[in-house]
Amino acid sequence: MSDAAIAKNSSTTDPSPSFLNNAASAGTQELHQPAIELPIAESPSIQGDQYLQVRLADLPQLLLPISDLAELTKLTLNDVVPIFQMPAWVIGVYNWRGEMLWTIDLNHFLGLTPWYQQRDRAAKHTMVIIQPAQDSPSPEDTNVVLGLVVNEVASIVTYPEGSLQSMPQAAAIAASVQPFLKGVCANETGELDWVLDSQAILAVTTQARV
Repeated sequence: MSDAAIAKNSSTTDPSPSFLNNAASAGTQELHQPAIELPIAESPSIQGDQYLQVRLADLPQLLLPISDLAELTKLTLNDVVPIFQMPAWVIGVYNWRGEMLWTIDLNHFLGLTPWYQQRDRAAKHTMVIIQPAQDSPSPEDTNVVLGLVVNEVASIVTYPEGSLQSMPQAAAIAASVQPFLKGVCANETGELDWVLDSQAILAVTTQARV
């Protein structure tokens, strides 16, 4: 979806989290912090459901629920230790706060162009760390986190409560992506913003590590 369409969206963009402005301009400005915390408290002036805009090589925009996000950081692939005999979309493990964080290439995972085949890939990559709440968590699942390497993050957008709709039957998006979508949010122009299902992504990646 184009920037003009975003501006006309029924959602509103929250300009307050400065970490997003830094990440979006990372191509021209280095981040000086190894990790940047997501804001814990939402602004009382913002009402509705908040999402982080995520961009991949072959998709202009996807949305991740803010409630599923733990942190946003920049890394080089030298920061990740490769793990052999794993699916090709597993990049490896990353030292996150002294813990071993599994890191995947979200493009490759969704059946899109892998990072290593992208012509304009950057030296530093944007990683979104997700930690979604479990519907029925078992003790070993309460702290499940995963690093998603993406092309870019843009900003936080807010949709009115109840905007999330189920997937349309004739979804105009790659079939390989559809199992990992929670639904769509429609804007004023009728365009659909696709919402990623963090738990579905975690379920597949966790099974691959067993």
